[in-house]
Amino acid sequence: MSSTARTALLAEWDRCRWVWNECVAKSQQTYLHNKADPGDKRTCGPAQLDKMLTEARRITPWLRAGSCVP
Repeated sequence: MSSTARTALLAEWDRCRWVWNECVAKSQQTYLHNKADPGDKRTCGPAQLDKMLTEARRITPWLRAGSCVP
């Protein structure tokens, strides 16, 4: 593997890891909110996460630089 390919692959991996961590954080936040206030139930599903990712890609150049479907 060339150094250019390795650099590109690592950059893509960093973006994927960031997206994963954001999804986990949002899921945990939603879980804790629902546990603390069962009367105000919130959800954290694929459609919501997709909207969040679309917005993050819109405002974050380094994230937008990667593939939308790695």
